[in-house]
Amino acid sequence: MILLLTNPAVNVCRAGSEHEDLSQDIIDASLCGLGQSAPNPVLSTLKYFRREYEMHIHDNWCPTGVCSDLSTFYIDEKLCKGCGACLRACPSNAVSGEKKKPHTIHQENCVHCRTCWEACKFDSIKILPAAARNAGDAELEYLVDMVTSGRTGIQETVDIRQ
Repeated sequence: MILLLTNPAVNVCRAGSEHEDLSQDIIDASLCGLGQSAPNPVLSTLKYFRREYEMHIHDNWCPTGVCSDLSTFYIDEKLCKGCGACLRACPSNAVSGEKKKPHTIHQENCVHCRTCWEACKFDSIKILPAAARNAGDAELEYLVDMVTSGRTGIQETVDIRQ
């Protein structure tokens, strides 16, 4: 079941109901209780986290930054106060900047561990799609605007720090 949901060669994710249809087929075809309950974890996560599935599959983006291959971190210079919390927290020295001036994340050094994002008290670190790693300044501004405003398919990052 998981292989079918995650394998891009098997396009199970075209329509929203196909996940449920596949799960129902597994339940109907199973001869024992264990087989009939096998799809339940997938059905449950689809029920409560459908948007996250869709963002991973269709947008190639993990809005929480947990999937390092699907996300990247960016410091919004308009919000950064230059406090240095992210700089001190980063285990790979990917953050640089002077005190009281906006900092920068060097993508080539970043290990996508989220410690800078967790350390920032000003919400100046944004989680963007991995495609932003090689984006130019204009593209970055556009992506940050799209993420923070919730326009198009990309929605604002869910704050899971609480």
